[in-house]
Amino acid sequence: PAAEEVLAWGDACYASPSDAVVRLSCWLEEHHRRGDPPQLLVVCDCFGLVRAPAAAARSYLLGSDFSKLAVLVQSEETKQLVEITCQDLAGEWPPPDIPSLANNDAATSDEK
Repeated sequence: PAAEEVLAWGDACYASPSDAVVRLSCWLEEHHRRGDPPQLLVVCDCFGLVRAPAAAARSYLLGSDFSKLAVLVQSEETKQLVEITCQDLAGEWPPPDIPSLANNDAATSDEK
């Protein structure tokens, strides 16, 4: 099972955390296709610090049906490790202070 697999490559100090997720993408998709989806994503830098996936990695994860995948991140307030989902990393969309695209579309069509 996927939980027993350990993946490692080269010196992680030369790759960004987003590179790690991109490099794992084939593995993630293959196991998802087999019905053995990943359970938890942990991204560490070369110093062993847990990092949230970078923007490119978040974009890939959200666009590849991994929005429910659990991700381990460090809380800014408590410095404790917290398990959230990839969707949580994206935040609320659209942001509350920006009108939704649907409202913009309606206003545009009213102006015509």
